[in-house]
Amino acid sequence: MFCCPAHRTAWHDRDKIRGRMLVPLRMAAQITRGGSRGDIEIGKKARRDAEHLERRWIAEDKAAGRMNPAEYMRRRYALGFGRT
Repeated sequence: MFCCPAHRTAWHDRDKIRGRMLVPLRMAAQITRGGSRGDIEIGKKARRDAEHLERRWIAEDKAAGRMNPAEYMRRRYALGFGRT
């Protein structure tokens, strides 16, 4: 999937850091349905913050010439990796 071990390691290191930031936001947004149920204020803020991070990371990756997440998932699925 990657051209060399260093790029694979860099991708996974970035994913680890990004995941720690994104997962709690996405979980809060999901539980509150994006701020339409339960704690509306937190749900809306979590959704906005998650989307902001995603847009920032997509732009950073594009500027750095990195593979985008859709291509990464296409390759994973082609190798037989589905949901875990």
